[in-house]
Amino acid sequence: MSSFAELNIFNQIIKLPEVKVKDYQFIDGFGLVLTLEKIDKKSACPRCGKKSERLHQNHEYLVRDLPHAEQDVFLRVNRRQLKCDRCKKPFSEEFDFIEKTRTYTKRLAQKIITEVVESDIKNVAERNGLSEREVETILKEQFSDLKLDKPIGLKKLGIDEIAWVKGHKNYCAVLVDLETRKPIDILEKRTQDGLKEKLRSIFNSNKSEVVSLLKLTHWLKKAATYFPDSCGTIIRWFAEIIPYFKNRTTQGAVEGINNKLKLIKRKGFGFRNFDNFRLRSLLSFHF
Repeated sequence: MSSFAELNIFNQIIKLPEVKVKDYQFIDGFGLVLTLEKIDKKSACPRCGKKSERLHQNHEYLVRDLPHAEQDVFLRVNRRQLKCDRCKKPFSEEFDFIEKTRTYTKRLAQKIITEVVESDIKNVAERNGLSEREVETILKEQFSDLKLDKPIGLKKLGIDEIAWVKGHKNYCAVLVDLETRKPIDILEKRTQDGLKEKLRSIFNSNKSEVVSLLKLTHWLKKAATYFPDSCGTIIRWFAEIIPYFKNRTTQGAVEGINNKLKLIKRKGFGFRNFDNFRLRSLLSFHF
């Protein structure tokens, strides 16, 4: 039986205010397993908001957390299914420190992403006692949680391109919110140097707003065959592009982001797969 003093020490170590440690176990070759229970026995029904503690069934599983003192740490969590007295329907209780269906804590995911941005998957996996596949799974699941739709309130959009494979002319379009100075998305596109340089010249020219918009419309018609994704994005966000020609907003933020993307390529020792480059790049700005 674990003593109160021992359990209190573990509570101070994990620092998760909504739960407390009720037992622990050291398993040779595996790590430290902490059994948790929720402090507030009642949870709000997601349908009607009424709180309930009426147990429908238990659902225990292990969640990987941050290591401590070179020891792997796992949390045994019981995500109870409760039954709402008002709706008469079951629902699962929520935890702030872990997403549904995930087998790792939010803070572990944050640590992995931060390290991968500064290093590479192989070294991060070795440092954290994970397999490369486990690290890739964490990155892909966190990336799937990002909201990459058109941001609400977007006013100024910056567009530039970068070669994600040096020397092979494998270009991608970088879309940037010029007010938040963060990339919105990165789109793969086939290289057509003439069209690419023509688009750059439209944004860099000192022509009037009307002339620039006419040239951009003409470019879209020519480029649709080669850059369907990029053209579709420009058309969808045309209203946000117009202010650039009115005020000649600087593209300095875009150039700064491109420099960081080049640094990500170097730290990752290059990328053979565009999706991996896009995933790593966008995660670095959103976490």
